[in-house]
Formats: sequence, C-alpha cells, structure tokens
Amino acid sequence: MISTNKEMKRLIHERQKHKGEWLTKEAVDYYYNQAQKCTCNTSEDVGQRRQLRKELQKRYGLLEIEAVNILGGVHGAFYVAKYDRIRNGIPLEHSPTKNTLDKED
Repeated sequence: MISTNKEMKRLIHERQKHKGEWLTKEAVDYYYNQAQKCTCNTSEDVGQRRQLRKELQKRYGLLEIEAVNILGGVHGAFYVAKYDRIRNGIPLEHSPTKNTLDKED
C-alpha cells in the first residue's frame, strides 16, 4: 500500500512543477461550452478545437488527454478534484482491506 508520506511527497512534487492557473469547475464549463460552439462539428483535435485544447493546456498546466476530455465533456469534475488535491496537498484515501499491487510485492 502507498504510504501517506510517499503520497504527500508526490503531491508536493506535483504542486511544485504545476504551471499556470488552477483548474476550476467554471473553467471546465467555459471551455466545454466553447468547444460546443466550434464550427467544425467534430470531436477531432483540429481547427478551433485544437486551439482551445492548446489554450486550456497552457493556461491550466493540463495534460493533453485531460484537455481533450474536458473539451469533449468527459471527466471534468475528476480533473478539478485532482488538481484541487494537488494544490491543497490532500492525499488519496486508501482502504487497508483493498488489495493493491504494492501489497502483493
């Protein structure tokens, strides 16, 4: 099982390397709505959607897949929670009864 200390070190490292603003629900909603207005009528990463994706990545320091998913309306709340945990140093809760790969090693 991942120790809380190890998880805290990871969160601190992630917070230190984060660039840009912190992702919010309002930002997720805004970029999703902008993607819906694109004239390309496709979910492919082209044209206006590609520009939105790059802007979202640069502004909030997101991974490409996270930005693509947000524009597609997928997992936005999860990403907001992820970056909120990183910003505030909140480790994931681990169940001591759940088997993990770390426990098997």
